[in-house]
Amino acid sequence: MNEVLAGKKESNPYVRAGDVVSIIEAEQVFVVGNVIRPSSIPLRGQLRVSQAIAMAGGVSSYTKTDQVRIIRQLPEGTKQEIFVDLRAIEKKKADDVALQANDIIDVPVSGSKRLLGSLVGSVGPTITQMPIRVIP
Repeated sequence: MNEVLAGKKESNPYVRAGDVVSIIEAEQVFVVGNVIRPSSIPLRGQLRVSQAIAMAGGVSSYTKTDQVRIIRQLPEGTKQEIFVDLRAIEKKKADDVALQANDIIDVPVSGSKRLLGSLVGSVGPTITQMPIRVIP
């Protein structure tokens, strides 16, 4: 592959009728989990974790913003996990991590916040529908 990229004529592949040639626009990062639009984002120039999440529409309700995980494939084949705190990044108390090709940003859901939100969501309408008795 390096010889092809270097432009060596003898390394150029032969393309026949019916072959499909796919050209990747750019390296990508992937934003998954509790975001508005989970997606792959082309990596053109430097991209930071907060920018990638914003490009995915931002975080959804009940997000555990202090435990956003970046999964990074290292050259030797191992994986590295990097945890970031979005609130600390917002307040400029933590670095906004620069992303690398094929990084996966996993935005987790907070189970306790979701439970509390569902309880409030179900109790509120019930209370407003209760009969009211006025005592003169």
